[in-house]
Amino acid sequence: MDMPNIKMILEPIQDLESIYGVNLDKNYVDFLTDTPHEDPKKKGINYFDPLRKKNFKTSICTFFQPKISNFGGLLLEDDFYAPDELIENKIIPFGMDAGGYLFCFDYRKNKIPSVVLWIRDNPSGKDITDIAINFDEFLKKLEPEEETDF
Repeated sequence: MDMPNIKMILEPIQDLESIYGVNLDKNYVDFLTDTPHEDPKKKGINYFDPLRKKNFKTSICTFFQPKISNFGGLLLEDDFYAPDELIENKIIPFGMDAGGYLFCFDYRKNKIPSVVLWIRDNPSGKDITDIAINFDEFLKKLEPEEETDF
């Protein structure tokens, strides 16, 4: 497995932190700079949908290495920008599930971010649900994905 270039990971993170006035969770930065970087084996996580008032399970399928684009937006992946409505509220995406829901750091209440899930299909006010008090707790909550027989 290729060793990541630490400078190529850290410089965009420092730019993001400077522009948005946040400090990304140290455990997340360590996670991105682990050499070699491997996705965790456990990816399933439970969440509560405030609109449907039910518990659901999803899986994180992508961890982003966000960076500021040449055009000024927060680029999560090639041609995929963080929604302005999140960034304007100090909610910084770091991952995504297969349905396009975004796992985010939430800086609205604290300089140490909690982890939330942005449920893009839900109306404003019912589109953010708490997942964990920080990134380390988020990783601890991940469970093995359930096998599906077709």
